[in-house]
Amino acid sequence: MFGLYRTALAILVVAGHLGPVSNVGPYAVFAFYVLSGYLMTAILHKDYGYGPGGFARYLVNRGLRILPMYWLAVLVSLLLLALLGEQASRAYHSEMGLVVSAVDLVRNLVLVLDIGTPTRWVPPAWALTVELFFYLLMGLGLSRWRGLTLAWLVASLAYTVYLVVGDASFSYRYFTLAAASLPFSAGAAVYHLRVWWHGRNGQPSAGWLRWPVLTLFVANVGLASAGTVHVFGTQFYLNVLLAAGVTWLLADWRAPRLRSIDSAVGTLSYPVYLLHYQAGLCLVLLGYGPQRGEWQFLVPGLGLTLLMSWAMAAAVEPLFTAIRDRIRGGSAMASRTTRPRLARPD
Repeated sequence: MFGLYRTALAILVVAGHLGPVSNVGPYAVFAFYVLSGYLMTAILHKDYGYGPGGFARYLVNRGLRILPMYWLAVLVSLLLLALLGEQASRAYHSEMGLVVSAVDLVRNLVLVLDIGTPTRWVPPAWALTVELFFYLLMGLGLSRWRGLTLAWLVASLAYTVYLVVGDASFSYRYFTLAAASLPFSAGAAVYHLRVWWHGRNGQPSAGWLRWPVLTLFVANVGLASAGTVHVFGTQFYLNVLLAAGVTWLLADWRAPRLRSIDSAVGTLSYPVYLLHYQAGLCLVLLGYGPQRGEWQFLVPGLGLTLLMSWAMAAAVEPLFTAIRDRIRGGSAMASRTTRPRLARPD
């Protein structure tokens, strides 16, 4: 039951980028990282395994999940930027334009980006580079065993404390690969601890906790958007803990009546993340008066983002879903014949 959650997080990112809702983007991105740490660890254990063949299939499937939609989003950006022109495009977003160095051209195409890349045709795609980096590490075994995963989590906590005590800027505590280790390791730890809990207790976690934890998570994000003191201090790291709790509890939630809705809404999350700046470019091209950062810009921008995201999901997902399912199925069959029993998510 992660679809609605993923898309809600993506909408928070849109609210921060196109509208006046401050601070929520980093909270949503780190919550995404927690969820990714959990899901990648789960599918590696359940579907792929850690042998060379399973690892190769895992990487191919991750590429098929991430890259086709990303390249389509790049194409949409290039078309809109060509129509709008360099000066107006840079005025809209300083990292969106057609004038680009050869190095940055390659980095945009192969998705090797960071926040310092001068031109990013999909501005938030730096976070996809972070995701791909940790996908690789987890596929290589970083989250394979519970003890190793907990050691990874402890090391990530120690590094985070080092950054906070050393008064590192928020850029170091958010944009870098090392900073993202904390939420990814927290998500991987959720997987292993959940399997351990189910094995010991023979039942899911207490369902009554779901709504209180979700409420606390929403309240914490809401306080961040209100600009409370130290919004990127203790409150920011509390967000990681609450996101880990939400991930655990949603993984245990069985709601058959909501499953189809959850799945349909969930397909929008990735294209919403990729396309919201382009939706804003469309508004600029149409001569819409309000500027990015205003409520009057966010409302139609979000509506257009959802429409474009639905079109992208409808056009791209069917092309690759069957291929990805076959790759995943082949990995599961191979893993059952070559590996001993592994802990699996319920």
